[in-house]
Parts: sequence; C-alpha cells; structure tokens
Amino acid sequence: GVPKATLKNKASVGTKAWVTNLSASYQNGELSYLESPCFDLSAAEYPVLAFDYMLQTEEGEDGFAVEYSINGGVSWNPLPQHAGYASNWYDTPNVTALGGAGWSTTTTSYVTAKNLLPADAIGVNGVKFRFVFASTAVNAYEGVAIDNIKLYELPYNTSITSLTSPTDDCEIGTTTLAFIVKNAGYRPVPSGTAIPIKVQVNSSAVVQET
Repeated sequence: GVPKATLKNKASVGTKAWVTNLSASYQNGELSYLESPCFDLSAAEYPVLAFDYMLQTEEGEDGFAVEYSINGGVSWNPLPQHAGYASNWYDTPNVTALGGAGWSTTTTSYVTAKNLLPADAIGVNGVKFRFVFASTAVNAYEGVAIDNIKLYELPYNTSITSLTSPTDDCEIGTTTLAFIVKNAGYRPVPSGTAIPIKVQVNSSAVVQET
C-alpha cells in the first residue's frame, strides 16, 4: 500500500511499498512474512537478489532478514551474505527477535541491499524468497518498508586500467589506440568475449569498438 507513517512516508519507486504497518507501529511480539512466488533459476549462472528498504526498530532487538527455499517453500533457510558479492547485506550479527543475523539499524532513507545467491539455489526450478520480520515483547516502532525487489544476473564489470598506445602527444592521430582492460567484478569474463569500448577525443564524434 501507500506508506503514511512519520518516517516511512513514501515508497522507493512509485507510490506503494510492502510495509509492516502503513501508518503506525508494528506489533510487540510480531512474527510476519512477505513471501515471493516461485522462480525458475534452472538457467541462471550468477543470480542476484536486490531490494530497497527503510527501517525503524528497537535496534539489536527487532528487525528483519531474508530466507530462501529451493523446494517451493517446503523448507526455508537464512539467506547468508555472499563472500564474493554483497552490498548492505545485514547490519546486525544477531537480532534478538530473529535469533540470527538481520537488519536492525534505523535508516532515514531507502537503502539498497543486494546479494549473490548461494550455490544450492542456482540451477533450480522452484526457488522462493521471504522476508521475515520479528519483534520482542516491548518497544514497537514504525518497522520496515520494502520496495523495488529485483532478481537479475550479475553483470560483467570491466574497466580500462591503462592506455598503452599512443605513448605521447605526438602519436595522437597517427597510431591505433590500445588499452589494458581488467575484470573488476566478481563474475568471470569468458575468454574471447567482445567488450565494447567508447572513445571520444576532445569534441570529436564518439567511436565504439569491441
């Protein structure tokens, strides 16, 4: 729905978000879930789950986490932070009401969290996710707003580290441009992959090569 609380008064994208309570605090002793449909990841290679969240809780006591299922929701496991690729994934090692890691630190704006999925979820048809919010018996606040949930393939991340030709000003316009390109990301770039590079010298036209 449309968030109307004091802190949680907007969505990250558009006007609607998933929230613990649209206009008031969450419940003491709450245990609530936001569950996804099933996803077919049988062809996935480096799938990433990402979403935006805004949070106000009793820090360290109340909070939320993400769980995943590889059997259509029959059983669930915590979605751990990936050692190779993650951003803003969990901010509290142990949230009391959750009994494990989660998000519990209050934010004043939306934060984007993203995480590469574990190996046992890759190549599987019937993967589900759910957000779990839990609170203790006292001190309720506005809770969490979740928006802009995405599941996508981790893109390649290449960068130019140096220019090897021309080597000085006198060679500009008389020699071929040559670069050293590095894989700056976690996902390996297959050998022989064509990497597009755009070049513009001063105000001349942009030239693209691979």
